[in-house]
Amino acid sequence: GSSHNERGWGYFQKGFHEYAPHNKHQEANRYYEMASVEFKKAISENEGDVAAHRNLARVYHVQQKYALSAREYKRVTELSPEDVDAYVNLAVAYSHLHRYDEAIEQLKLAKTKTNDPGAIGKLDGYIEKLEKAR
Repeated sequence: GSSHNERGWGYFQKGFHEYAPHNKHQEANRYYEMASVEFKKAISENEGDVAAHRNLARVYHVQQKYALSAREYKRVTELSPEDVDAYVNLAVAYSHLHRYDEAIEQLKLAKTKTNDPGAIGKLDGYIEKLEKAR
């Protein structure tokens, strides 16, 4: 799984850093697709590969495939329930889909996974923004 993750991450980085900033979207997208294939291979070898799910979620996010991104981040929260960032990223994906109630629910869950006052303050700020957006 790790070789697929490394290869996929390399493709993702190339697309994201070398092509996307120069508006070469077709090239960037080709690398994102190659990255997706690698991450999916890693997942097919080991469904519990958290890194592969997280990486696939990132690829879907930059491709603006928010429903797919949400599905993968949701899996990360199931496999790694203490990963605060996964809940936040899932909330971001939901908010792009205008699923604000679900986004807020994920942020409230994230608050239960940390004792860091700074992080909790940030999460409260996000929740407040989403409640206004609803």
